[in-house]
Amino acid sequence: MEPMRSIEETVRGKFNVAAGPMLRDRVLDQVRRAAEQRETAPAVGKPGVRRMIMKNSVVKLSIAAAIIALVGLGIAEFIGTGKTSGVAWAEVAQKVNASRGVVFRVRTTGSQDPNKDWPNECTTTRRSPKYSRTDWLRGGQPNRTVSFNLDTRTMLWLDHGRKAYATETMAEEDVQSIRNEWSDPKALLDLLMSGGYKELGRKTIDGVVCQGIETTDPAAAKVSFPVKSLTAQMWVSVETGYPVLGEIEIVRKNAVQPQTSTADQFQWDVEIGTSEIDVAIPPDYQLMD
Repeated sequence: MEPMRSIEETVRGKFNVAAGPMLRDRVLDQVRRAAEQRETAPAVGKPGVRRMIMKNSVVKLSIAAAIIALVGLGIAEFIGTGKTSGVAWAEVAQKVNASRGVVFRVRTTGSQDPNKDWPNECTTTRRSPKYSRTDWLRGGQPNRTVSFNLDTRTMLWLDHGRKAYATETMAEEDVQSIRNEWSDPKALLDLLMSGGYKELGRKTIDGVVCQGIETTDPAAAKVSFPVKSLTAQMWVSVETGYPVLGEIEIVRKNAVQPQTSTADQFQWDVEIGTSEIDVAIPPDYQLMD
C-alpha cells in the first residue's frame, strides 16, 4: 500500500477521528508535506532502515500532532470512546440520575402574568428524589413557598404576601407531575435525550467550558395541549459532566408570545433532607380553606 494512502486511512479510520472535510484535508496536507520532506532528506542508511524511520517518525509523530491540533480546537470526535468533544451524554444522564440532590434557579419569561416574569420574579429550588422545596422570589425576597415530601405525598404551601398557608395530600399523578416539570434538570435532560437531539459544540458559560445538545421536536414535550414549536437545550460542563444551563422555549398553537424557562446556578450531588425543606408556619398566617 502506498505510504500516503496508509496515512490517510489512519487519520480517517484507525484513530477514530472525525472532523469536517475542510479541516481533515488541511491536516492531511500537513502530513503529506512532512512525509515529502522526509522522503527528500539525505539517506541515513539502508532502504529498510529509512522505511522504519518513515513509519515510526513521520507517520506516528505527524498524525499525533494533527490529532492534538484537532483536540485543541475542540473539533475532533473520538467515536471509539463513545464521547464527542469530551462529553458522553449517556454518562451525563447517569450522573444526573445518581445525584443525591440538586439546587438551582429558574427564570421565566412570557407567562400570562408579566409580574411573574424575570427580572421581577424567579424561583430557587432544592430537590432530591424524596424532597422538594421551591421559593418564589420577588425583589429578592420570598413571595411564595411550596414544600413537598414525595414519600409521604404531603405538600405545604405558603403565600407570604397574604400571610396564608395550605396543606394537602397529593395524588400519585401530582407526584409524577412534580418530577416531570420542564424546569427540573432531570426532566429536561430526559426530554432532550428522547427528542432526537443534535449536538451544539462548545461554548463558555460563566467561565465554564460547556458542550450542548438541542431538540426542536414538539412531540418531545409530551404535553396535552397543541404545540406550535419547541426548542430545548442543555449545556454541560466538559470537566464535571454536570449540567450548567438548561433552556426551553415553547409556543402553543394560536399563541403569539413564546414561554421560556431558564435553569442555572446549579449545585449538584448535595444532600437534601427534611431540614432543607421544612418550613415554619408563622403564627400570624391563616389556614386557607
